Amino acid sequence: MISGAFQTYQIKQSVTGATSGDDITQYMNYIAIDSTSSIDLFQTTSTRTCGSGFSCLKLHSGGMLLYATGGSFGSTAPTSAIYFYFDPDGRVTDGTTNGPGKSVVFWLYPTGQITSYSNIKAGTVNGSAGAVSSDPSYDPPWFSL
Repeated sequence: MISGAFQTYQIKQSVTGATSGDDITQYMNYIAIDSTSSIDLFQTTSTRTCGSGFSCLKLHSGGMLLYATGGSFGSTAPTSAIYFYFDPDGRVTDGTTNGPGKSVVFWLYPTGQITSYSNIKAGTVNGSAGAVSSDPSYDPPWFSL
């Protein structure tokens, strides 16, 4: 869904460093924007609440897609990226730093490439969070790319 929405965005707009998750999500198919729920984050972290800088999209499957409101690529360099957390059940299910209910984090590059933490490009920079590096331990046990 993220990749498809990005492709639609590219058809309608030019991708710039200011392109954000807000720009892309308008082309996604979701039920509602949720500003009060919490979801499990990735391995080694606990939870995050929707709202206060993070938008959550409630999906038809029951899952939740969280992204940083206003978080942009920062530039169009091939190592610039924005992120989306996907929690498949859309709620806090274990509340621990590691467990079965963890989200997978997808990184989207201005080239349209999408990957998880395991396969982040060397030198990846997020416009709002700074430099990030590949870490396979962040991908939940249920996920493989």
